Amino acid sequence: MFWPAPAEPFGPSRDSHDWMRKSACSRREVDPDWFTSDEEDFGAIERAREVCAGCPVQLLCRLHAEQHEPFGVYAGETAGERTQRLRVRARRLKEVG
Repeated sequence: MFWPAPAEPFGPSRDSHDWMRKSACSRREVDPDWFTSDEEDFGAIERAREVCAGCPVQLLCRLHAEQHEPFGVYAGETAGERTQRLRVRARRLKEVG
């Protein structure tokens, strides 16, 4: 079975953090604590996911989180969910490798 490589966006913002200015979470009315709360704070995580759901830069955010952020909600995923997804992906790549 073939597993495609993770999608990587093209363009100048790929190697910089300019995309963060376009993120839904950077709006003034969004509380940053929703994204950095404890994983058992389901209310904050749900609010963060609602913000992420309409965000135009989810892919860049996900890639950033995978490479640089061990904690917090990024692209609608908690750190635990992100870790689990990356483990599954690594296991699948190893199976086909």
